[in-house]
Amino acid sequence: MHDKTETQNLDTNPLKALSAAEFAALGAESVVYLRTMTGGEFNRLFPQGHAEPDDATVHMLISADGTPVLASDNTAALEEWLETRPVGLVTLH
Repeated sequence: MHDKTETQNLDTNPLKALSAAEFAALGAESVVYLRTMTGGEFNRLFPQGHAEPDDATVHMLISADGTPVLASDNTAALEEWLETRPVGLVTLH
């Protein structure tokens, strides 16, 4: 439970003033986020990659600077990769 002081600190957090590039530079090598998309979306974003069926579900790990790290149709493969790397998985709101 957050009290009023904690909420005020979140509103004045200096990280909110960073540009997207500055924020990405803080954790580009130590933070990844998960993005799930259809195979069709994946094929449009990464035409040079392995073509996926349009209705497939593709899970991608993406670094803080937006660089794709790993794509898989299997979340277990992503979990295994995360367990062997010194990175943290963050959620986006």
